[in-house]
Amino acid sequence: MRILCRRTLLWLGVCLLTGVVSGWAQQAVVSYQLTSVPTTVASTGDSEVLGSVRFQVTNVSDPVAAPTTTDVLAQAVQIVLNGISCDNNSSTGISLSFGTSAATPSIFSATNVAFAASPYDANNSIVPSACVIGLSVNVPNTGTAPTYGLPNVGDWFQVDGIRGRLEFYTGTVGSAINATSLLSSSVGSGEVLPPNSVQVASPFTVLAASITPGVYVNCINTTTYPATITVSEPYQADFVDYTIPDSSNGLAPVARPLFGATDSGTEILLTISNVPAGVTLTFPSSVAGNVPGPGGLAGDHLVLNSTNTGVVTGPVTTATVLYDYTCFNALACDTTYEVFAITPAVVGTMEGTTGVITAQAQVAPYDVTAATPIGGVPSFTSPPNTNSVRPRWSDPLIPAPTPFVTLVPCSTTLLFPWAVSTPGFDTGIVINNTTQDYTDAAALPTSVLIAPPNQPEITPTPAESGNCTLYYFPSNEAPALYYTSPSPISSGESWALLLSSTPFNGLTGYLIARCNFQYGHGYAAIGQGTSTSALTFTESYLALVIPDPVVLGYYGFAPSRLDYSAVQLFIPTGEALAQ
Repeated sequence: MRILCRRTLLWLGVCLLTGVVSGWAQQAVVSYQLTSVPTTVASTGDSEVLGSVRFQVTNVSDPVAAPTTTDVLAQAVQIVLNGISCDNNSSTGISLSFGTSAATPSIFSATNVAFAASPYDANNSIVPSACVIGLSVNVPNTGTAPTYGLPNVGDWFQVDGIRGRLEFYTGTVGSAINATSLLSSSVGSGEVLPPNSVQVASPFTVLAASITPGVYVNCINTTTYPATITVSEPYQADFVDYTIPDSSNGLAPVARPLFGATDSGTEILLTISNVPAGVTLTFPSSVAGNVPGPGGLAGDHLVLNSTNTGVVTGPVTTATVLYDYTCFNALACDTTYEVFAITPAVVGTMEGTTGVITAQAQVAPYDVTAATPIGGVPSFTSPPNTNSVRPRWSDPLIPAPTPFVTLVPCSTTLLFPWAVSTPGFDTGIVINNTTQDYTDAAALPTSVLIAPPNQPEITPTPAESGNCTLYYFPSNEAPALYYTSPSPISSGESWALLLSSTPFNGLTGYLIARCNFQYGHGYAAIGQGTSTSALTFTESYLALVIPDPVVLGYYGFAPSRLDYSAVQLFIPTGEALAQ
């Protein structure tokens, strides 16, 4: 017997066996029905397990005479998956199983049904962008009439564990990935009943991620509004746990069975960007999901990978945090849309630090890694993938770069409603940094401090230092001007100036001072005279304190002075001034 391949037909995945064939009247005819249990696969997956392909006997026509060859049935079977490429073979995950409808042993066995000598088009060169799997079906002639060893109706053989590289798939999310069966015979006759194509998978997005942005206020040294990145499954049974024990709850997992030569389960990789010097983000070692577990404990977790500390300290342009997905009971997890909310702790050591830290997520391991990954099996495609770990993905970072933690300085905003510096008039401005008070003044004896240990419930005022910038708005609607203090105003210090010594000389209007410290206060005195040395101050007032739009205005929350917990007061901010 020999195999004759015609290139014109091979584009369709057909390869004909030719040999000595007995007359049609003597041939046996076996009809198969093609079935599958489709899987939901990741549209960005590079090694996704597709549904099984089963050939089940639906009809058998016995030969009218004894076969003249050693086989009563000899067939070549091909499974063709167009649009994707195989990522494994029978030695790395694809398996063949058999079954019978009767109590007698199945006629299909490892002897009678096997992978062909060259079962795959590994290079995708003859059949472009397709995965081709070959099988040989050879049922020997038993010499017993009338079946001579033919299978019974209901008998079957099945291929499992085919992994496809979905990065080559050109279809859309939610579409059908189909397997087509092609069969040819040299002894006996076989056919796959229409349709000879069956759906084996549907691709869907593998990960959903969203961000709840947070604010870190330097002078308070706390995250007043926590930043959270939430990752979730777009479809049930998306996240998988094969080999990682759920140590977060001290319970042994009820694991999902391995298939398709899997190395590990799902991992979630976070990419954290633009962390400035003096800022540290510490991600939790374990994040509970939403699947109930025994004893009221969570049944699913994201646990920091053993290679990762979960600590990101600036300055750093990009850093990663890796989580392993774990599940106590695969049945419970696979029937739940799982959600994990990851909230890091944020600590800063530099009060003047500002900036926006971003965060993104993707499933891992991703397909751009070192040439020698830890674990894994050789990729079957040629040239081989540099990453042979299964499962793996070419998953993009999501969402688009979005503010995760906004770092803001503490500040005081002061309004001076009338400030004039025209011939015959000038205005003196004084701004005080009152972050030194009776709770923290170093010169005061402990016995008189309004602070621990005398009053343990009091939190001492933190000493702060920062510049002030004056923004001047002329009354004639001329463009606004600004002027910044020559040096930072330290805790307990004052900054005094005359408007005639600033760029505001010769103008009338109002000004707003923005100071990078809490508890600033201002005083203005308007004088009349022909020169600065001969001024007679005729009018003075205290500057109005505008509520801090960062501390009080973000999301309409206000932190308590004692514990900084969020209290929803909906305090008007900025120029609203309670209007």
